[in-house]
Amino acid sequence: EMLSGFRGRGRGRSRVQLTVEISLEEAFNGATRRLEMPGVGADSTPRRIEAQIPPGVETGSRVRIGTGNGRQGDLYLDIVVRAHPRFRRSAADLLTDVTVPALDAVLGGEVSVPTLHSKVMLTIPPETQNGQTFRLAGKGMPSLNSPGSSGDLHATVKVVLPKDLGDKERELFQEIRESLSSRRQ
Repeated sequence: EMLSGFRGRGRGRSRVQLTVEISLEEAFNGATRRLEMPGVGADSTPRRIEAQIPPGVETGSRVRIGTGNGRQGDLYLDIVVRAHPRFRRSAADLLTDVTVPALDAVLGGEVSVPTLHSKVMLTIPPETQNGQTFRLAGKGMPSLNSPGSSGDLHATVKVVLPKDLGDKERELFQEIRESLSSRRQ
């Protein structure tokens, strides 16, 4: 946590702002931070505060922590959520890519999709196209202003082609190509 500055608030009260960086998982679950609040005026003794960061915060959220001391003022946490290697965020929705084997995309199947709290199985219908997106309702971030509700997880299909085909597999793909081409004519 970095001290981003003090700003006067009038009549001996001050407002202390701290920038707090958290992970996407902490933004999902909520987090606790132990912070040191600088003393003000004659009482220059720093005070330790345990700050609760609620689930659903996002970069740019400001969390007000009342200090219980009318003279010292309030502490404001400016939240920065670090980028996640798997998920991108759009408000309460999460976006992710899911790899799907070509045969499952063509014939249909199921794939495991990770969420921030578990894995869910996604049914892939036959003839699913590369880049097609599926919405998993309620599997996104918790809503900061609407407790009990959550955004959605949008999983975009990335079709993975098979590698190291043997002669038999190449022959079968060739038959499929010929069958599809004869139907187009």
